[in-house]
Amino acid sequence: MASIIEELMKSMGDGDYTPVSNESENPNENKDASIVERKGKPAGWTDDQYDKVLEYYAPEAISKYFGGDYQYNPNEGPFLQSFIDSTKKPEPVDEKQARRARLAAGIGDSLGMIVQMIAASRGAHIQERDASKSALAGVNAEEEKLRNLYMQQDNDYQQGLYGARAKDLMKGLEDHKYNRQNIYNILASKEKMDTDERQLAERNAQWEKDFELRVKDFELRVKNFEATEKERDDTRKDRKAALAASRGNAGGDGQKLDYNKIAAMAYSDPNFMKLFP
Repeated sequence: MASIIEELMKSMGDGDYTPVSNESENPNENKDASIVERKGKPAGWTDDQYDKVLEYYAPEAISKYFGGDYQYNPNEGPFLQSFIDSTKKPEPVDEKQARRARLAAGIGDSLGMIVQMIAASRGAHIQERDASKSALAGVNAEEEKLRNLYMQQDNDYQQGLYGARAKDLMKGLEDHKYNRQNIYNILASKEKMDTDERQLAERNAQWEKDFELRVKDFELRVKNFEATEKERDDTRKDRKAALAASRGNAGGDGQKLDYNKIAAMAYSDPNFMKLFP
């Protein structure tokens, strides 16, 4: 049966299986837990990756799924245990009891023959004995029936054990494959989350930097605008004063407006004419 299960394992494509005993073979049971955890880290993993998986799987589970090929124990499994609990194991023929029955039947047949011989010696007509109808023949026939029944029941029981073990094997392989893939998925998901968080932090930092630059640029524009407005206000005041000086008292002292100066101001400043209502 072991060879059949081994062939089934190979056909699953998950490598050779290694039967294990129920005894613990962990030499690190009494050592520091952190050392055991680090030693249980799969080859090629970083400490960061191992710590991520430890949030979901115990160290012994990680070692189980990444410590080598799937280990199958033919003496353990939920299907096997359920079959054993629900099915009575056939009991073989009790050899001692069978011998006693044969002995008793043989003694009975012998006594019958002795009685017939005594009767024949006294002239009685003795019917020929049919060996197939003897007590011993009957006991042997019944014993054969019991042995055949046991062989049939035992064969059915062994087939049931084989079926249960095969189911446990298939389930173990599927669980092993599922958990390995699930651990890979956890690592990929965690690393993607870390990447997304890092990229988000970088975008936020860049946004804050750009925002500060925009604020500084805005403040500079405000200062430049205020300086420009002040310069324009000062220019308007100067030109108003110049215009007032040019007008003077034209009607009283005989002075005339200096139109050349006014034209120069208007040419240099398009807003100059707005000074006139």
